[in-house]
Amino acid sequence: MRQEQNRREIDKLYILGAGCSYSLSSSLSTNGMTKTTTPLDYNFLEHLQEFTDRNAWVANSIGHIKRNWMDELKLNNHGLEEAIIKRIGQYDFLSKLHPQKTIKKSSNADYVDHLSHLISKFLLKCKANTRDRHKKFIDHAFPRSQTPSDLDNRIITFNYDTILDEVLLDRATLTQRQIYFDRLLKEENDNSLRRSNQKFSHPLLLKLHGSINWNVNTNYFKKIIENPSDINPDEKEPIWINRKKTPSPTDNVSPLIIPPLPNKPITQVGIFNYLWTTAYEYLHDAKELIIVGYSCPQTDGIAHAMFSHFTNKNIERVVIIDPDANMLSKYRGLFKSSVSKGIRWQYYENFQEYVDDEC
Repeated sequence: MRQEQNRREIDKLYILGAGCSYSLSSSLSTNGMTKTTTPLDYNFLEHLQEFTDRNAWVANSIGHIKRNWMDELKLNNHGLEEAIIKRIGQYDFLSKLHPQKTIKKSSNADYVDHLSHLISKFLLKCKANTRDRHKKFIDHAFPRSQTPSDLDNRIITFNYDTILDEVLLDRATLTQRQIYFDRLLKEENDNSLRRSNQKFSHPLLLKLHGSINWNVNTNYFKKIIENPSDINPDEKEPIWINRKKTPSPTDNVSPLIIPPLPNKPITQVGIFNYLWTTAYEYLHDAKELIIVGYSCPQTDGIAHAMFSHFTNKNIERVVIIDPDANMLSKYRGLFKSSVSKGIRWQYYENFQEYVDDEC
């Protein structure tokens, strides 16, 4: 059901997937991945095998996910989403029917917690390439000459990384709460109360799967993974920002990212319920949709449902940016009953081309 407090007229609504971050971080002069390139789902675990860091916990966590892998096929032969779904399913099955086989294996919550720390640590190292298109794009989407309340464009992203975030976070005219959500804390022990002048109902950047620079208590994170039904949706668990480093799994602090779980606990967790509800409203109120590197896979059932059930007859243009031209026909079919027949459809093969042409 639509919620009136989340409604706002949007000019351009950008929807960003992994392909966007990859194009902004990858070098145009090389074909292979580098340590500063954001990994895509299918090659993250393979690339993780080469990941080295001075922090001992990184090696310990990599060892943890290898030792506690339960399938006969090697871990790095799987995509990240496939691996998580398989591991959770196998552990759940065996722990209930053959518990002796899981005695020496970590719980799903522990396993995903270690993996989430590694994802965050890896992505924190990823930087934008030297073409500075990320800055050009952000300055186009959110002109510096406008006040936060006057900005009419918004971004929905399924990415955890902070390549685009950092451009906004470095602006003196924007607060972290205006960028993300207005209950975000500056640090763990910060006052969680929100003053009336801090309220900002329409955040600029909706990170629907969380962010590597958001931190929560580890016990709460594990509850999200294993027992989301035990969480009160109205509970306002402290969430604070940490731009500098990824905590160790022994710190009792976890990055607030929702890995590709078989069932994402969106409705049970207050902050994600709010972010998805707001994203749904933005879809109803946008004049243009620009979809960058997001294929809306069937496995992401909640996203597929959101894109299939909004109605916005005022959309004037939809832009699809993806190396796979078939994405244009896919979204035409997905939006068939959501938008009017007279809208303009446009296709770009890559994000660099779009930025250079329109920004």
